[in-house]
Amino acid sequence: RAALCGSLGSDSAAEVVRGGLRARSLEDLCAVALGGEVETGEVLCLVTPDGERTFAYRPGASAALTAGALKEALVAFGATLDFAYFDVYTLLCPGRLPEEGMREAR
Repeated sequence: RAALCGSLGSDSAAEVVRGGLRARSLEDLCAVALGGEVETGEVLCLVTPDGERTFAYRPGASAALTAGALKEALVAFGATLDFAYFDVYTLLCPGRLPEEGMREAR
């Protein structure tokens, strides 16, 4: 089993992501950001004609993700998880959230 771990907002972009996960039979371990209208994070990729890429990132709900929320999602999923995908921006967030959450979930 494979899953996406992260944090989605309470907007229509989150529903698009969840629909894509369902269409691909992937599990959804995304914590929903609570506390009002929180937008899902976005990444804009600009590519020049010669193939050079530049990325602009707006963290949105990803900035609210905590190791505790990640631990709860991993524990709820159980021991049958074979693969967990974390977006690279979550990995770069302060506090090394995926590592802490997985360590706590053991």
